[in-house]
Amino acid sequence: TNVDELFAFKKIFTTQLALNSFFTHILTIGDRKLVKMLIAPTTGQIYNFEFRVTLAKDDVRQTGRSIEKVPFRLTRNLQCFASDLGIQSIFPVVMTNCSLALQKKEFVLMNFLYLFLKEELRTGESSRADDKLNDKIRQNYNEILSKVKRLGQVPEIDDMRIISKECLELVKSATDESNLSKMNANWSPWF
Repeated sequence: TNVDELFAFKKIFTTQLALNSFFTHILTIGDRKLVKMLIAPTTGQIYNFEFRVTLAKDDVRQTGRSIEKVPFRLTRNLQCFASDLGIQSIFPVVMTNCSLALQKKEFVLMNFLYLFLKEELRTGESSRADDKLNDKIRQNYNEILSKVKRLGQVPEIDDMRIISKECLELVKSATDESNLSKMNANWSPWF
């Protein structure tokens, strides 16, 4: 039925939005304008264009904070479509579980980030010495890994995990109207 299809669409959309937000946050991806996102109208999947790491002058993230006032795009219209249920339950659960999964497979994460960061750092300056480049990669990797670990810190109650407090704080910050109002007009915070 149409109601079942809409629920499934919204669940996929909210899951994709949470994953997108998770990686936007841990990789410090900035400048998340609407023109850089595509939402598939039949599946609810989200595709990104120009998913580039924001690096400081010395090619290392500054204390893991994006230069933007919000950690990821979660504007009022996205919240409304995902619904309160999606934002308060599916969204933080997906972020927490993604963090826990990456921690279990840290070796895979390390290899992926090495290739990803190496490419990002090389595009800035191709004549950099390999030792210096590897140090920068290691610094950025450690920064990302510490974010992943913070997002996966969950207390266990009666053998049951609950949502990470850090994920809930990020959602609160991303949906804060005061933070959204400080975003650049090109970012389209009203959408």
